[in-house]
Amino acid sequence: MNKKYRGSFDRHLGLLFAAVLAVFLIINIILPDKAMSFTENRPLAQFPRVSPASLSLGTYADDFETYLSDQFAGRDGWRNAISFIRWVGGNRKEQGVYSAPGGQLLAELIAPAEGVMEANTAFINSAAAKSSGGNVLVCLVPDAGAVMPNRYPPFSVNADQAALFAQVKDGLDEGVVWIDAASAMKDSGVKKLYYKTDHHWTTAGAKAVYEAFCGMLQTEPASFTAYTVSRTFNGSLSALSGFCMLERETIEIYVPEEEESVVLTYTDEQKKKATLYDRSKLDTSDQYAVFLGGNSSVIDISTTAKSDRSILVVKDSFANCFIPFLTQHYSRIIVVDPRYYYGDVNGIFTKYAADDVLFLYSGNTFFEARIAD
Repeated sequence: MNKKYRGSFDRHLGLLFAAVLAVFLIINIILPDKAMSFTENRPLAQFPRVSPASLSLGTYADDFETYLSDQFAGRDGWRNAISFIRWVGGNRKEQGVYSAPGGQLLAELIAPAEGVMEANTAFINSAAAKSSGGNVLVCLVPDAGAVMPNRYPPFSVNADQAALFAQVKDGLDEGVVWIDAASAMKDSGVKKLYYKTDHHWTTAGAKAVYEAFCGMLQTEPASFTAYTVSRTFNGSLSALSGFCMLERETIEIYVPEEEESVVLTYTDEQKKKATLYDRSKLDTSDQYAVFLGGNSSVIDISTTAKSDRSILVVKDSFANCFIPFLTQHYSRIIVVDPRYYYGDVNGIFTKYAADDVLFLYSGNTFFEARIAD
């Protein structure tokens, strides 16, 4: 290429690069900032305020850089493209998510942070001591990788959840009822206990544990019929890692054969609903939020069950597809998610006095942070 044509090529390439930058600049200015990232399950940085302190300490530039990174147009798409390229190159782990054979994604099994397991076990024992003679039950649901450990890539390092569960069980006071979720799911014969692209269990897996729950309380499980409400589900593990973005799964709900009515009161939001399912969530990226409308600090559920008993459920999001099964056995279900509760968590057992108390958590969530923090 002679100098004349080479110079023309360089100029046109420079103009094209400048045009691309200008387009992205305009797009970033036009698009509104996002508050949350579903894929990373965290709040995104907002435009930083200028202050004398931030300028003198030199923190404003860092804050602005973080803001640009979080709010960059098409950020998730670029990140997923990079993940795919790395996967083609042999990488099988992104953001703590492993890509296993058959399109199965597995979250890394975490070891408890220092003192967390002991603190959460003590919190449960404290709740049992405050109970008025009702049942206090604990259900720790193993994460998918604990049920299918052989699916992890070679040389993967993960915590032994079965051993950790055994330690929690041994640390519980006498009288606290342990629900063996792992055995209940294993013995159920259910083929798909977990989603491929999401960290949650399927509703069929939750139903198997519900039947074990009824067995511990010596009550007969109700009859339910399964209905598919989505065939386009692509879950949080896929969004977080960039793996299996084209995978589509089904979500099922289980409707009792005996007709029921429910009223859900969302305490903090000061709103009420007459359904356990928010179908509008099926049109969003977080389709699992169809159960109860997603996570909320306190949900007070009234039912038409032929029972005058109540239950307090202290939980993480795994409980969201489990709670609808309880409406056949309790006239009142108080659901508290301590991660979003800003009051004194230690006082919920007095404030929301109930006949029974159920702690329902996935292993990773239980070992990640203290319930009472």
